[in-house]
Amino acid sequence: MPKSKDKSRGYTSDTIVLGHNNRQGARSAAVAAILLTALQLACGGGDATRPVDNSVARVDVSPASTLALVSGTTGTLTGTPFTKDNRALSATAVTWTSSNDLVASVAGGVVTARLVGTASITATSGGISSAGVTVTVSPGAATQLALRAQPVAGTAYAPFTTAAVVELRDPAGNVANTSATVTAAIASGDGVLGGSSAVTAVDGVATFTTLTINGGAGARSLTFSSGALTAVTSTSFNVAAAPPAVIAIASPSVPINAQFGASSAAVNILITNGGVFPLTNLRVQSVTYSPLVPGGWLTTTLSSANAPTFLILTAATAALPVGTYTAGVVVVGDGAAATASLTVTLVVGQLITNTYGTPANKVSIVSIGSSIAPTVVT
Repeated sequence: MPKSKDKSRGYTSDTIVLGHNNRQGARSAAVAAILLTALQLACGGGDATRPVDNSVARVDVSPASTLALVSGTTGTLTGTPFTKDNRALSATAVTWTSSNDLVASVAGGVVTARLVGTASITATSGGISSAGVTVTVSPGAATQLALRAQPVAGTAYAPFTTAAVVELRDPAGNVANTSATVTAAIASGDGVLGGSSAVTAVDGVATFTTLTINGGAGARSLTFSSGALTAVTSTSFNVAAAPPAVIAIASPSVPINAQFGASSAAVNILITNGGVFPLTNLRVQSVTYSPLVPGGWLTTTLSSANAPTFLILTAATAALPVGTYTAGVVVVGDGAAATASLTVTLVVGQLITNTYGTPANKVSIVSIGSSIAPTVVT
C-alpha cells in the first residue's frame, strides 16, 4: 500500500490507522474489565466487594453438661450463636425455653429450680436451637408440714380408721429428705391422745399408725408440728363412743395337780381387754368352792390392776386329803360391761413311799436277834 504523508500534520497514513486501532483496543479492555467485575460479584469473588454472611448456623450452650440444682436455687447458662464459618455472633439475641417450667424455669439463661424432677433447657437464635441441657432438681430443706392423708377416726380408744400421714416439705412443696420428729396434739375437742403421738419421719414422711383419741364421742381436729417448721392442722372429724371393755381370760378352765402333803407351783393366767374401752381397776370379786369339801385353799393375786395383767393362782395343798377340789373365780373391772369367770380344778394325789430301804438295799439279811432301820424313799 502506498504511503501518504500529510506534511501539515507531520505523520503518515500508517500512523493514522495505528492510532485508530489503539483507541478501539482500550475500549475493549474497559468492557472486559466491567464484565469480569460483574462475574466476580455474581460468583462471590472479590474480597473487597463480597458481603459478610452473619446468619446463625449453630447455637452452643455452656455448660453443656447436666446441671444439678436444689429446689429454690438457680444456675446460669450461656448461649452463643455461631456462623457457618465458626464466627461467634455475641451480639445476636438468644431466647431460652424449658421442657417443663414446673420443674425448672429459665429467663435470660438463669435457671430456677422448682419441683423435683428433670427438665431440658434449650437456647434459640435465628431459628436455630441448641442441644438441650438436662437440669435435675432435688428437694431443699424442710420448712413446712403438709397432710398427705387426713386422719379419719372410728371409735374412741381405737386406732384411726385412716391414719394421719404428714409430709415435711421444702418451700416449693417437695418432700424433704429428713428424719425429723413430728408431734401430734388435739387442736379442738376434748380427750387425750393415746398410742404414739410423736413419730420419726422416714424420708420426710411421718405416719401415725397407733394414734388414738381417748375420751367421749364428738368432733375433733389435730395439729402436727416439728420444731420451727410451719405446723399443719387437720380437717374436723367425728369420734364415736367406744364399745365397752371385755374381760378376756386366756384359760377359763385351770387344772392344778399336787401330791398329798406337798405344795403346788403357782399358775399364771393372762387377762386382756377384748373390747375397746379401757379395762382398768381389775379385781377378784369372789372365790367359791365346791360343797362338802374343805375350802379356802386357793389364793388369787393380780400382777397389775389394768389390762393386760396376770391372775396368779396359788393352791395350799399340804393340809388337804387326797381328792378332787373345785373353785370358781369371778373377775370384775372398770369399763367392762360384764364380769368374767374361770374354774380351778385341784387334784391331790396319793404320795407313794418305799419303806424297804435304799435302792441299793431293797433286801437285807438280818441275824436273829438283830435289827435294822431302813431309810424311807419316795
